[in-house]
Amino acid sequence: MGEYSKAAVIKYTRKATGMTQEELSEGICEPVTISRYENGLLNPSDDKFIRLMQKMGESGYTCLFPLHCEMADLQKEMEKMLSLLERADWDEVENQKRRMEQEFQLSLDYPENRQYLKRIEVIVNYKKGQISVQEAIEQMREALHETLKIREPEDLPIYRILRETEILIVYNLATYYEAYGDREKALRIYHRLDQYFKREDMVNDYKPRYLVYVGYSNILGLSGKYDESIAICKREIEFLREKGILNYLYNFYYNIGWNISKKIECGLEKKERIRDARCYVWMAYHLCRSYPENKNNLKIIFEFYNEMKRLILRGSESGT
Repeated sequence: MGEYSKAAVIKYTRKATGMTQEELSEGICEPVTISRYENGLLNPSDDKFIRLMQKMGESGYTCLFPLHCEMADLQKEMEKMLSLLERADWDEVENQKRRMEQEFQLSLDYPENRQYLKRIEVIVNYKKGQISVQEAIEQMREALHETLKIREPEDLPIYRILRETEILIVYNLATYYEAYGDREKALRIYHRLDQYFKREDMVNDYKPRYLVYVGYSNILGLSGKYDESIAICKREIEFLREKGILNYLYNFYYNIGWNISKKIECGLEKKERIRDARCYVWMAYHLCRSYPENKNNLKIIFEFYNEMKRLILRGSESGT
């Protein structure tokens, strides 16, 4: 889960709302205390933090999640849930959801908890074919409304700090609108998320960012915007390498290879570049073998790699 200090949350939210330190502190504390909070010299209590956030029109409980159940092990259980989702192990996802509800007593009194669990429920039901894509869209929109009070993902408030679940719901909505056939709406949603991650004051958590940009590069490529897709992939490869995170790189290497091959098909690249494309896919394949979140991806990459090999052989036979 992405983590932000209370100081950063107070500072970013205050600037986004246009309040001065004096205005925010009135009736709660001294202005110098706000300054000390924002500079990291003093850590506000949960009660003081919530009062400050509520004065700025936000729920302080949103930012304190996932500590509502007051159990340190919950963080590990949420990480496990993310891993199960990546592996597309839907039965185990349901078991993990029940465990979090029953053993960790994730209270439904809090909208953040309801939102978190609702997202998992919608994903599983859709993947198992128990609800349609239209129903998945509507239910995800309802989940988004729990904390952000919006239903349209394009209205995402990008100048406040968003929780990981909020970002992931918007990402899920983009994928569902794409599946529904509304690619233009999906692109607008990804563009909005891109604006959020490009904020100068952004503290990036690689997990939601990685998912967003894999999805964004996918849909740009499918829309024929090959160079934009490649540019995103190269930027995110550098971002992940700087973070020392290698297990998600293969998606971006694969997308670069795929985009180059499509440019060749459209006559936008020389046929000789198929070897470059295959090199990217080869790197993706070996990275995926080392860090396989989803075994199905390995098969897809291998099949595409062999398909490009056949193209190279046909090109050699024809003298091109």
